[in-house]
Amino acid sequence: MNQAAKAISDPKMIAKNISNWDELPLFLTVEQTAQLMQCGTAHIYNLARTKDFPARRMTKTIVISRDGLRQWAEGDEKWKQSITIWQWQNILQQMQRMGEVLERIEKGRNLYTGT
Repeated sequence: MNQAAKAISDPKMIAKNISNWDELPLFLTVEQTAQLMQCGTAHIYNLARTKDFPARRMTKTIVISRDGLRQWAEGDEKWKQSITIWQWQNILQQMQRMGEVLERIEKGRNLYTGT
């Protein structure tokens, strides 16, 4: 196992042996991000609550996008485009569910009116 793989498997080693962004995992934990940014986890949790930080909640875990973090750190706002795509996917899923509900309502109405 190379040094980068060891660093990824151990969150405490994430910042010590990484020489470029591509060696980081695609998604980082709060602890890994805090070590990488050399700050406390409370600071990362506070950043994760803002709209300008590339963090997402996955069930009970907060994950930070490696590429989004890099763009955020460089002051680039392109990472927000990926969030809007994610939001569009959620909107489309909700619309599909609403369409299914409306179909069931219409079927029930047709059964009730006999048409």
